[in-house]
Amino acid sequence: MKRVVFFAFIFLTFSVQAQVESDYLQGNFWCMEYRVGDAGFHQWLNKSEMEKKILSNANYFFSGMIYGYNFRYIPFDKVRGIAEEFEYSQIANITDQSRAKIVQQEFDQDRLTAIVIFTMDLDELQKYSAWSHYSNEDSAGTGEFSMFENDDTVLKAFGNSCRDAIRTLLREKLKNKPGEVFGKFSLKEVPRFHIDSGHYICQVKIMLKVDRVEPIGVY
Repeated sequence: MKRVVFFAFIFLTFSVQAQVESDYLQGNFWCMEYRVGDAGFHQWLNKSEMEKKILSNANYFFSGMIYGYNFRYIPFDKVRGIAEEFEYSQIANITDQSRAKIVQQEFDQDRLTAIVIFTMDLDELQKYSAWSHYSNEDSAGTGEFSMFENDDTVLKAFGNSCRDAIRTLLREKLKNKPGEVFGKFSLKEVPRFHIDSGHYICQVKIMLKVDRVEPIGVY
């Protein structure tokens, strides 16, 4: 088979089903069979390595749906010379990652496509369900990052899409520009990725809870 190297190592999602009445999360993922490094494309991955990366990233995003993330956001302020800042971190990570299973897979040319199911325990199901029961705000965002930087480029695109979703919602809800905002957010579904002009493009849907808003001049 002739191999044409164009895409970098990446896993993408096509769709996700997340049902509160069920005890599982499900998502469709795919992983390219090669990865990009500083010197260009290299390191062909075998099927086992692709499966491992798919499960690792599936667990990361399923954790984001169950536990969510803490965030800190400072909006750009040209008048005051303040640059935009966004930081986020996982609240918790799935501990027993063996419960994520690939239930269906297909190798198509240069990528492995897989359906992954994660079975939640009672505590995880309660935490996942709680996000939709609280008075959280829904938002969506799109972010991108160059596919030629390093192995974390997919997560960089994800972070930029989360920042865009939070920025969009805060602009709609807050009458006055804040100095600094703290809060939490969770993923409504597994993020969706595609590649365009050498960049990973990520689209997210989140549920957002603002914990604290500091006015300009306080921080």
